[in-house]
Amino acid sequence: MNRNIALAALLVVSMSSCNMAYRVLLGVDTSPEYLLEEDIKRDFRKKGIAEDQRFVLDTTSFDKMVIAAFKQSIQELRNNPAGFDSLEAKKLKKATNNNLQPVQIRYFAKDGEPIFKLVNCYVDPPIPMSWNVENCFDVFPPAIADAELKAMSHSLGEVMAHIKDMQGNHVTVEQLPQADYYAVVFWNNYMIKPSKKLIKTLKRYDKKHPEQKTHFLFVNNQNAAIWSLIDDAQKKEVLAEVEKEKAKKRK
Repeated sequence: MNRNIALAALLVVSMSSCNMAYRVLLGVDTSPEYLLEEDIKRDFRKKGIAEDQRFVLDTTSFDKMVIAAFKQSIQELRNNPAGFDSLEAKKLKKATNNNLQPVQIRYFAKDGEPIFKLVNCYVDPPIPMSWNVENCFDVFPPAIADAELKAMSHSLGEVMAHIKDMQGNHVTVEQLPQADYYAVVFWNNYMIKPSKKLIKTLKRYDKKHPEQKTHFLFVNNQNAAIWSLIDDAQKKEVLAEVEKEKAKKRK
């Protein structure tokens, strides 16, 4: 089966708020593959990510959670006796779009409360593509003033409800190693350069601050993004190939 998926629609959906230069950025795979388990493990190894930091995003549940939160907030605006605030609605839409971006970093305090978020759309210009937006990584923990990035943030527990480890198990916050901070990184293989740059940036940043223990959760979200774009026939083919791969392991 050919697991390559045309990326044009994906870029339109997931990067609608980014500028045109970013959309046509070199370093984006225009025909990404739906990855089997061994593919994902291989890519984690290539990036030198420790086994206890490897996770994958559920195929659709995270997006559903983000969109449901948006709809609820919009409904609350509609029910406001003072009238519908269109400016606030625009802010909610922007914040929701940020939460759905394919490459992002989120930091959480020890208690799981969100303290920082940065997504690929804010990394500009695309060359040299520095994730140190507004010098956010010049301090610890990272900080950024942009209110749009602080809006509609989720707790660590909310995010973890939608990710699994490489054995297919959900992991709770209580099961994570003790740390001063937690960081969740969404990355994939079709946003090649943004993912690569972010992971390198975070590894350098972590080494500069050994006095603070940060536990990283690197979440591969490639299949989650692709799954929402393929039709039912393609989904059946993917599932058949996944089952075939499982059968090989059982032999």
